Amino acid sequence: MPREITTEQTYQLRGLIFQVRNELHMGWSEEVYHQALVKHLEANNIPAQSKPRYKLFHRNIEVHTFEADLIVWEAVILELKALP
Repeated sequence: MPREITTEQTYQLRGLIFQVRNELHMGWSEEVYHQALVKHLEANNIPAQSKPRYKLFHRNIEVHTFEADLIVWEAVILELKALP
């Protein structure tokens, strides 16, 4: 069952995302922003999995392997994007 996060956690996560963006500015690859966010999450003791892989099934048949950028608090899936 998915876990709900609090409003405080939402603000904390969004704050870290904006902090990374504001400090690094534009022009970097998604991987640079990804690694910076991972470091910020670790520094703030926020549990996160980086690039976990999950098998997706449809009618008990494996149809795809999904790799999320980040899963935070075992509840939030983050898919990071950066403009070239």
